[in-house]
Amino acid sequence: MGIVSSRAADVVLNGERQPALLPFIDMLNHRAYGLENSAICFEPASASAPGALDDDRLVVRCVRPVAPNEAVTICYGDKPNAALLHGYGFAVRPNPSDALLLRVPLGAPTDMIAMQRIAMIPSGLLDTTLASGSEGGDQGADQEGPVAKGTLSWDASGTAACLSPELKMLLRAATASSIPELFAALRTMAEEDEDEADEEDEASELSPAAWKLLRDSVQAALRALSAKRASVEEDESPWPYWPHGAAAVAFEARRDLLTCALKLAMEKVGSVGLE
Repeated sequence: MGIVSSRAADVVLNGERQPALLPFIDMLNHRAYGLENSAICFEPASASAPGALDDDRLVVRCVRPVAPNEAVTICYGDKPNAALLHGYGFAVRPNPSDALLLRVPLGAPTDMIAMQRIAMIPSGLLDTTLASGSEGGDQGADQEGPVAKGTLSWDASGTAACLSPELKMLLRAATASSIPELFAALRTMAEEDEDEADEEDEASELSPAAWKLLRDSVQAALRALSAKRASVEEDESPWPYWPHGAAAVAFEARRDLLTCALKLAMEKVGSVGLE
């Protein structure tokens, strides 16, 4: 099944997106959405040109001019590098669809507010499998204590880091100093889910302490990533596809995203005079 799924293309047939095996077309390489020069198009018989075959057909058509000697490429979908590695055995950099789970510490387990955070934060966001700072899983802070995870990705332009509503809620909740502030943090996430406001405006609502926590969490994630790469260079087995470079590309693409998020956090921390 892995061989079949890696060769299948997502096409829209009768208004529904579904996988299909397309000989020869499946040899086209992937480029991120907006960077490809061609697309797979379904053309029903009624849309065929006069004199053409009367059968429905799938064709590849250019979506922009193709330069001489430029490879014909299509987009396999808005997939992060983890999905590309799993499904096809390669990764791309830059990848505007890339994303990662950033681990955010919730405080010492003996702290009453921290215990309330653990009780009130949705269980799906809690990291219950790994101790904070341990190897494996996704990227995050290396402080001791309970940890939760939220999504960090690129914005629509693919040039700036984007904090998901869940990640922003975790940052607010982790820095809340009272039960009312904790309730407010959880309520803010619900409001953002219902009303998708401008991303930049939403991010600007984070407190100085939340920006500082983001900075510390991203710095810890970068340290964890560097440590993982060092271990992979000593032993190839932890990361598949390392010998031919796919995991190395995914590693650098993830570093790009974390570095961009760190720059954002550092700018916000600096603007309010925090160290």
